[in-house]
Amino acid sequence: MKQSKRIFPYFLMLGLGFITLLILNAGFKMLEDQDARKKETEKSDEAQQILGTLAKGYEFDFHLTLAVRSLKTQLRKALANDKAAASFKIEKLHWSPKNFPAHDLWVFANDNQSFKTIVSPKNVSISRRGIAKAFKILAGNRIQKTNDKLLDYFFGPGQKVKYMALRKGLPTRVIYKKAPHLMLWDSIKNGNETAGGFFVLVPLSQKLIKYAMQTTADKLNFAAKQESGINSRQNFAGYIRIFNDADSSIFPDEMLDSNEFNDFFAKWKKPARLVEFETQPLPWA
Repeated sequence: MKQSKRIFPYFLMLGLGFITLLILNAGFKMLEDQDARKKETEKSDEAQQILGTLAKGYEFDFHLTLAVRSLKTQLRKALANDKAAASFKIEKLHWSPKNFPAHDLWVFANDNQSFKTIVSPKNVSISRRGIAKAFKILAGNRIQKTNDKLLDYFFGPGQKVKYMALRKGLPTRVIYKKAPHLMLWDSIKNGNETAGGFFVLVPLSQKLIKYAMQTTADKLNFAAKQESGINSRQNFAGYIRIFNDADSSIFPDEMLDSNEFNDFFAKWKKPARLVEFETQPLPWA
């Protein structure tokens, strides 16, 4: 009896130690699960951000807005004084990014409270004086029916000063040279005075969408390359063509290095199978 009493505390200590070990193991397991869930959430958030960027990336509006920032900066320097504006040449401008779609650029400078055209597109039979007046109307927000008619003449039916003036610095869809275009106009201030400004007009076409998608994919993949320990299959982005009349797919080289992706794409890229594409899960999903 005395011996069992002496042994009991040891059993008690062993039991308490075992219980403590179970609690610690459960705690570690809980922390591991939390860490795993956190990593999964981070991956999911990153994937959602990439998909969101790709979904919006085919729209050219953002890319045009971004590109004209450089144009505005260069023109601000060029139009800083009358002498600089008088000697300005379009060759001095280097604003459009690589592979930027064909476009028309009009640049205007203040000429004694009026405006004159100092840069115009080649082979365009549009009145330089008339379009400079259209710029003056927008820059001054001159709301009159006759002014609405002038904008209507240059940029298509239904264009009004009160709306187009509010679109300063923002892309607007217009009819220019009898075809749909994306237009962005802006003015440049010198103190309280408008020193000048510009119109950029880009034809709406598949080339525009292609440029927007390629630029978006390039930027996403450049960001992905800056990360360390990256899994290219999960982090690089592109566009898969699923319609016969669409442009070809856009993939970064890193994505094409994956045998799994190449096998998948070789199977589904045939025009006859594109209709089935949306019903099939991606191999890595």
